[in-house]
Amino acid sequence: MKKYVAAFAALAVVGAVGVMYVNEKMDTDTPDEQTTASTTSYVQSDDSYTQSGVAVNNDVTPSSTTESTTEKQQEYTFDAEIFAVAGVNVTLNVDKNSDVAKSASKVVVNFDNIEVVDSKGNKIKHDDVANFKNATVTYDGKVKETYPAQVEASKIVLKNRTDCNVYFCLPDGEVIDTVRVPVGSTLESADMPNAGAYCDDGYHFEGWTLNGETVYGVADIDKSVSLVAKIRKD
Repeated sequence: MKKYVAAFAALAVVGAVGVMYVNEKMDTDTPDEQTTASTTSYVQSDDSYTQSGVAVNNDVTPSSTTESTTEKQQEYTFDAEIFAVAGVNVTLNVDKNSDVAKSASKVVVNFDNIEVVDSKGNKIKHDDVANFKNATVTYDGKVKETYPAQVEASKIVLKNRTDCNVYFCLPDGEVIDTVRVPVGSTLESADMPNAGAYCDDGYHFEGWTLNGETVYGVADIDKSVSLVAKIRKD
């Protein structure tokens, strides 16, 4: 009986040593394992996780989320002639060769909260849209069957400028006058307004500046520009 007790005691010691050894191995990673573990880390923030710069919902694996973020809504474009501009809505005569022409010959586009640029990528102010003849519209491919028809645009590229706006501004950016001239025009100093009436007591209007330089006229105008009043304290 004592022999059996001794045998069981020996097995218990070996078993304990074995468990200690396994636990020690589990707590000691190789350099490769440590590197692998550190490359996939998550940071919790606002009930979502971020992995490699991609936002991941708690219920979605990183791989499926990455695929969903790369999906883009298909975009379509059509060319048109600008017919009229009213506020932030432009009415367009659609190019007869475009797909939109199958549904409507004239469409209205709201450009209040979308990108509006010229062919060089310069941003165009709302009141400058009417100074162009043509446009290329990027939209979602859907045409609302109203009259005139409507499309939801994401971008408008304006082409063939016909006129330019010359904005006369106070130093704080307030526009006190706007002159519309054809492309290629020259604006003489006599055509420029006098901003003296906008000066506070003790200040004097000295003329107009363009990009910080004093000007006495602007020649060969090919885009809309802003002239800023030069005001000096007496």
